[in-house]
Amino acid sequence: MDRHDYVQARVDLEELIKQSPGSAELHFRLGKVLQFEERPIEAEAEYHKALKLDPSYVGALIGLGQVDARLGRPEGALARFEKAIDVDPHQPEAHLARGRTLEVLHRPVDALAAYFRALELDPSMAPAMVRVAALQLDRGQADQALVRLDQANLLVPDDPEIHYRKGMTLLALKQNRRAIEDLSFAAQHAPENAEFLIGLARAFDADRQPEQARIALDKALQLQPDLPIASDLTEKLRR
Repeated sequence: MDRHDYVQARVDLEELIKQSPGSAELHFRLGKVLQFEERPIEAEAEYHKALKLDPSYVGALIGLGQVDARLGRPEGALARFEKAIDVDPHQPEAHLARGRTLEVLHRPVDALAAYFRALELDPSMAPAMVRVAALQLDRGQADQALVRLDQANLLVPDDPEIHYRKGMTLLALKQNRRAIEDLSFAAQHAPENAEFLIGLARAFDADRQPEQARIALDKALQLQPDLPIASDLTEKLRR
């Protein structure tokens, strides 16, 4: 699993379960592997087996919540995460997952509180820092968001999502050249992500580099022709 060899991990776990069918941990781990393989229905079944053997298995509760979220069932996901927190309130992953679900349910204030709780339990949790920064930027607190993103970037220097968020925050602060650097990194390391390219196009446009902006925008539209967030920029660059 650590090497991301999920096929072999699944084979091994299935063999181990034949030998020890009463192990909640084995069913939980198989559920994680299936989740990583984008097989949520099968993962859900394994998490249920783990919980049948151990009703207070926090990892399986979190896993079920993640499956619910993946399948578009946010209310169910929230209930799973809150039950996991009731069982063990010191699991930062549960608070992080709860925060993400609260965002989907349009409860940003509660989501922010969940992320801060996750960071209290694990101050090095970069995904929680990124979500706090995103919510702070939405509130117009770009300076505070940048501090969080700088911390996350130190922890995970090669994460395209962090560079994208940092670039968009720098753009809000009108630091266009620095924004271009981070957004270029994000676009180069995740070339299939149209949103990153749109962000880069916006940064080039803000820095009065219309030709570079058009190139980035065209690449984004090739990936996703009906991208709604590109419409205003497309109109502007065509003038």
